[in-house]
Amino acid sequence: MPPQSPSLSVVIPAYNAAGHLHARMARLVEGLRAADGSAEVILVDDGSVDDTYRVAEELRDEFTDEKLAFRCLRLPQNAGKFAAIREGMLASEGAVCAFTDADLPYPVSTLLEMAREIAGGNADVAIGDRTLRGSEYVSQLTYSRRATTWAFRTLVNLTFNEELGDTQCGLKVFRGDAARKLFARSQEPGFAGDVEILCLALRSGLRVRRMPVKLEHGETSTVQPFSDGLRMLSRLAMIRLRFALSQYDLVAARPER
Repeated sequence: MPPQSPSLSVVIPAYNAAGHLHARMARLVEGLRAADGSAEVILVDDGSVDDTYRVAEELRDEFTDEKLAFRCLRLPQNAGKFAAIREGMLASEGAVCAFTDADLPYPVSTLLEMAREIAGGNADVAIGDRTLRGSEYVSQLTYSRRATTWAFRTLVNLTFNEELGDTQCGLKVFRGDAARKLFARSQEPGFAGDVEILCLALRSGLRVRRMPVKLEHGETSTVQPFSDGLRMLSRLAMIRLRFALSQYDLVAARPER
């Protein structure tokens, strides 16, 4: 029987991930079971055209027990990574909520360390930041990936005044109540969703802690640094415009004290 009111919810967006899903989710589940408290994994299939959802249902049957619930959600069509994350976060029940990528580019131990910071009251949001001292790259990133990261970070810095840090690191952890309020107000479906959610958190007065991470292998990315540059800029400009027009309910996003 799955746990009630888990200590930790982990949301996994997945798109055409059937080939590696079992091995990566088995590693995640093993790490979560070794930790204190109960947990739930919410895998959200972002309209895959392969067997991702079928494999996820098999994993649900295999992994769910009295300490861990493995849940499966499915979007009717490919809507974007952050649309999938939003769906999972709004369905979550954990006191602490995290999201990371289906290929698990970061150690589960790092996710749990960040979750402990939140549970201990040291922060409302913890984000991985690959630029901090103490971060590691186990494998060398490609030139294309480095160019993509540099281009996006430059655009973010030019568009926003906040110190957002490494917005695109695919590991973020939240207080559960704060996460569900923030994601209920987020609107971006794709890569700019990371920037939007961090801006929402900071402008809602939440305490955001940046933490070093160990990148075990390159995160999956389909962004082309040059051809997608204008699209990046347009999405960031749209987020800034929404804030300028007060289209986000920031006061309601603050968790109760």
